[in-house]
Amino acid sequence: MSEKEEKYSAFEGVNLSNARSKDESFEDYKERRKFNQKVLKLYKELGPTRFKEMFPGGAVELFNQVKNIPNEV
Repeated sequence: MSEKEEKYSAFEGVNLSNARSKDESFEDYKERRKFNQKVLKLYKELGPTRFKEMFPGGAVELFNQVKNIPNEV
């Protein structure tokens, strides 16, 4: 395995804490918690290997993809 593969962390850069940050609004806190729940569920369903194949950048990559989707009715 290469050095990059050994250091893969699916949740690096993602705040999985249940606590609300001092500078975080309540709305942002609720959105972050909802996102975390969905990501953890997806990770458990897919497993670590499949999750890594789909999102080589980890959950941060998934967050960036979701954030760029426009909210259409």
